[in-house]
Amino acid sequence: MEVETKWRDIGLELGLRDPELETIRQANHHDITSCLTAMLRLWLNRAYNTIKYEEPTWRRLSEAVRHRAGGNNPALADILY
Repeated sequence: MEVETKWRDIGLELGLRDPELETIRQANHHDITSCLTAMLRLWLNRAYNTIKYEEPTWRRLSEAVRHRAGGNNPALADILY
């Protein structure tokens, strides 16, 4: 649940822009699970600066989860990578 509630922060860490994340929030009527799924889909489609933020990988996602979820769930971050 921690990751779901931090979906927006994780998206920012992955290089997505705030206006894109706001569009996701509105389109999914604030449903955090749907927002998380849409954010990850956008990230996987490389809708961001891949030179600055790297290509989408399990390692990159793990780092974002570890950093933006406040390190509260390092076991989940480890599982991802």
